[in-house]
Amino acid sequence: MHDHPSPGGQPQLPPFERAQQLLLLELVVDPPREGDRISDLASRLQLSPSMITTAAEVLAEAGLAKMDGDVVRASPTALRFEALWPIAP
Repeated sequence: MHDHPSPGGQPQLPPFERAQQLLLLELVVDPPREGDRISDLASRLQLSPSMITTAAEVLAEAGLAKMDGDVVRASPTALRFEALWPIAP
């Protein structure tokens, strides 16, 4: 049987994984067409620009984000997943 979090809550993620989670959520829920600047994302998510950059690079390697200089946007794959299984109510 797979390990499942207890009904009382979810296990706490390491900070870098939490940063990826927050960034992906921000990118797929009501995203601006032109994408988001790393500095704006850092401010909104209260994370350092370097943490946002590194998280965006990892998400891009996984096919979930696209980077163009300092602009980040969700990939078509991430947007399709969110459309099929909405993350936010």
